[in-house]
Amino acid sequence: EALQRQEQQRQANEYDAVLAPDLIPYQPQDDFLKLLVCGDGTALGFRFDLALYGKWVMEMKDDIDQGFMDLFRVNLDEAPPSQDGTYNTTQYDDTPQARQRAKLVPHDTKEAAGIIQRQDDGVNYQQAWAILRRMANDQDYRDQVLRHTATNTATNTATPR
Repeated sequence: EALQRQEQQRQANEYDAVLAPDLIPYQPQDDFLKLLVCGDGTALGFRFDLALYGKWVMEMKDDIDQGFMDLFRVNLDEAPPSQDGTYNTTQYDDTPQARQRAKLVPHDTKEAAGIIQRQDDGVNYQQAWAILRRMANDQDYRDQVLRHTATNTATNTATPR
């Protein structure tokens, strides 16, 4: 995803270099979701200085990977252009699945912290993924969830359900 954004910025800069002398510098993300398959049906993830582990992390990784592969399964000529005429990638973020996941995010940040710290097989990966996405887009929500994860870690109260 980061490489795709970087490539889009590079292409825009090359186009603008012909038409305008000022280039837009690429600003990479300061953090991103890192996922590693463990080989036993689970995966290990890292985001926001949190370690994530379990079957739900593997399910999330598989869904992300399949979504990426879907980019190559669609006819890109049918994709609607953005307002500035460039290729519109928001269609991949605004899918029925993404809208459905967004409804799963608990408003209670303590509950959200408990969900993403669980390691049992009963975690709904779509809900956990939606929590991580909201944390990426909402600094206040992220800070509150991280406060609860620090409390859970310090007091060892994060228990699987």
